[in-house]
Amino acid sequence: MTTAWVITQEGPQHETGCVMPTLSADVARSNPQIRAAYKRKMLELVRKMSNILDGAGPDREKRAWSVIAMMVGAIAISRAMPDSEEADRALDSALQTAIALIAPK
Repeated sequence: MTTAWVITQEGPQHETGCVMPTLSADVARSNPQIRAAYKRKMLELVRKMSNILDGAGPDREKRAWSVIAMMVGAIAISRAMPDSEEADRALDSALQTAIALIAPK
């Protein structure tokens, strides 16, 4: 799941990838109604991800938040950097950590 999502974020076609890095910054400057709608959707995303993770409920939610926040941040950082090995490394490092959080040993 996470691997497929990150793969779509890579390459020169960033405009067709995840909107969360850009949307989050825009929503932060928006009115309370838009922020409330964003919150509802974000909580829905966390709930959906939590439901597919193993472990106790609170731990699943914590890991879901961690994965989402980390991947959105990694995509934002990667997009801001010129195409380079470092940008790819940011995505790959976050992806490897996300995979570890999704399937803890």
